[in-house]
Amino acid sequence: MGVGFAINAPAWSSLVPQVVTGDELPSASALSGVQLNISGILGPALAGLLLAKVGAPFVFTLNATGFLLVLMVIPNVSKTSRDSSRTLKGFASSISSAFSYVGQTQGVRKILLRHAIFSSFVVVVPALMPVMLLKELRLDGSSLGLVFASMGVGSLISAFFLLPCLRSRFSTDALMLIAQCTLASVYLLMALVHHCVYCLIPMALAGASWTIAASELWVAAQQAIQNSVRGRISALMMVLSQGAMALGGVAWGLSAEIWGTRLTLLAAAFLFIVTTILSTLFLRFSQRASMHQSFHGIDALTSTMTTNFPRDVE
Repeated sequence: MGVGFAINAPAWSSLVPQVVTGDELPSASALSGVQLNISGILGPALAGLLLAKVGAPFVFTLNATGFLLVLMVIPNVSKTSRDSSRTLKGFASSISSAFSYVGQTQGVRKILLRHAIFSSFVVVVPALMPVMLLKELRLDGSSLGLVFASMGVGSLISAFFLLPCLRSRFSTDALMLIAQCTLASVYLLMALVHHCVYCLIPMALAGASWTIAASELWVAAQQAIQNSVRGRISALMMVLSQGAMALGGVAWGLSAEIWGTRLTLLAAAFLFIVTTILSTLFLRFSQRASMHQSFHGIDALTSTMTTNFPRDVE
């Protein structure tokens, strides 16, 4: 399943900007997040009902049939013909060119850094929240499902109502700052609650913040990447994100085992806030430095042109 995801996800994410316009890209990103959250809510519920009635083999067969239906749509998308032998020979060079592109493109490096930071902290939700709800609050299966359903509801509300309004008023940097600070506040609230009812609103806020941040990161990445390297950079971005989530999950899990879940949530909230502020300041400083360097380059070029090509004497 991991290999299938690694092959499918970069191609799928690089396909979206080719079938929608630049103005439609933010809405397409939000719609993609909405369908993912709807499937995340309805899929497990439907699978649970079918599992009790018809068994696991039928459920997996139905899932495989859904993927086959997707395959029927893919041939309708126009494709560029490629020489397979040339593609295989150039595989290593294409990977190295992707790293070279990242090294030469400051905007893409910033996006990758943001992806790594966000992924390493957002993994607190799937890594620690079930432990917190099951072990600390002693919830049963139905209550746990209700809490995570509230997270999906918050995600849907943010995609349909909050995100269009916020995008018209705030920049991507401001939205990322709002979403990450909200997630840090959720970690703080979850470390203090002692009843299932009080978990519903924080988890809804977590779903909304996760959707906003992930959507903004994805749109910023697709707008910054050229079509010629979109698939490779998307794959690199996903590898970095999944790696950060894996390492973060291990770190937060070990911390919860040693110091407890509530203390780990408090530490995650504090570190998330500090890292968000420091990374925001660093990105702004580097942006100003690059602009200053560009201005110096323009001044030097103007000076050279003036020296080599003096103005005509009237």
